[in-house]
Amino acid sequence: MTCDDLKTKVQTDKLALVYFGDLATREYTEAFLGAAQNPTVNEKFQFYHLNDKECAAANGASSTPALVLFRQFDTPTVVYSGNWETTPIVDFMVAQSVPTLIEFSEDYIEAIFGQRRQALFLFRSASDSESAFSKVFKEASDKFKGEILFVVSGVTDGIQQRLGEFVGVEEKNLPTMRLLDPADNMKKFTYSGKVEDITVEDIKKFVDDFKSNKLQPFLKSEEIPAETSDPLKVIVGKNFQSAVIDSNDDVFMKYYAPWCGHCKKLAPIWEQLAAEFKDVPGLVIAKFDATLNEVDGLDIKGYPTLKFYSRGAKNTPVDYEGGREFEDFKKWIQENSAAYKAHSEGKTEL
Repeated sequence: MTCDDLKTKVQTDKLALVYFGDLATREYTEAFLGAAQNPTVNEKFQFYHLNDKECAAANGASSTPALVLFRQFDTPTVVYSGNWETTPIVDFMVAQSVPTLIEFSEDYIEAIFGQRRQALFLFRSASDSESAFSKVFKEASDKFKGEILFVVSGVTDGIQQRLGEFVGVEEKNLPTMRLLDPADNMKKFTYSGKVEDITVEDIKKFVDDFKSNKLQPFLKSEEIPAETSDPLKVIVGKNFQSAVIDSNDDVFMKYYAPWCGHCKKLAPIWEQLAAEFKDVPGLVIAKFDATLNEVDGLDIKGYPTLKFYSRGAKNTPVDYEGGREFEDFKKWIQENSAAYKAHSEGKTEL
């Protein structure tokens, strides 16, 4: 490969890592090839090697062996200056594989959430892309590059709409700034000030307060529903503590997502179960929409998830893993609910 060949190739590659130098060295055989085989980066990058000192110099490397990262955004070439070991090289590649200021799209789901990287999001309308606060956010992204990812997004179209739903941001909330930590159970933090008046120093303090554990996470919740005679109770984020943890009831909870096929199949059975035990004092059959509500420390991995909170042991619920038919649930409650047993014994005495 010639230097002109390399130039042609990297002009069409989104991301590429090039080794300049002798192929017989440890830097190539261990460090570079180790990075090229690493699953974190090997599908996103193209890898090339060229023993050409003049070509290396033309691309910013003053000596060889050298590694130069090529990309189609920000500064087009970045010279690696760390240790010749695979891990720091991969870390360098990951850090340089996203723009300083990211416009959120499908392309960056893996870079943010898959790689569990902390990110500061500015949610704004398209008409605010040239606003004063957007320019301040851009300035902060340049100034604090490497400390946290900086991302801008709307909430009305495609993947950006789904992101807004996940974070709990609607169009009426714009503009707003949220910090997401995928490495810590996807915790979300809301900037409490007025975004339109934000300064670079405000952004710096918000990030510093997060890193110092001074912020309280934002938790999504629907409004507490009005009391009804429906045997199946609806629990939301705002009343979870009082209705489940602090109550004296046994609570059998279904965590669901409205779009989940298995949840839809279970729905009539769950309603039947609630009707079956509606006259048992101290026993509650409930449901919780886990797409619109959150509870600190509660991590729902899949839908539906069923948990039984027995009185006196509310902080250590039992995960229900039995059958999903009505009779399965009925028998399990009869065997495990203290409220049902007390009610049953009372009826027997009478």
